Amino acid sequence: MDDPPMNVGTIYANMNDFRRAVKQHAIKTQFELGMEKFNPDLFRGYCKAASCPWSIVARLMKDEKQVKIAREKLYGTWEDSFENLFNFKAMVELKMQGVWLRYG
Repeated sequence: MDDPPMNVGTIYANMNDFRRAVKQHAIKTQFELGMEKFNPDLFRGYCKAASCPWSIVARLMKDEKQVKIAREKLYGTWEDSFENLFNFKAMVELKMQGVWLRYG
């Protein structure tokens, strides 16, 4: 079986299908999957390794059948993201001259 998609917005037919898919994803990408307490409407999973920041949240949609991935954290911390902000700003200013960016 291929590595199932784990992108934000991906929809699965039901919670059981999603749970199987996230377990398959952990096998394919070779990490130990941890899960928070069982909740039939919400799934919170994470990588158990201390150096692995991956986590995911999926919840039942309004139809109470399909499951949608609500959040996926892939890399780093907020501090890492903030450090990358300056590089992003510089790249935008270089590629799109005349664009003014404000952040903070």
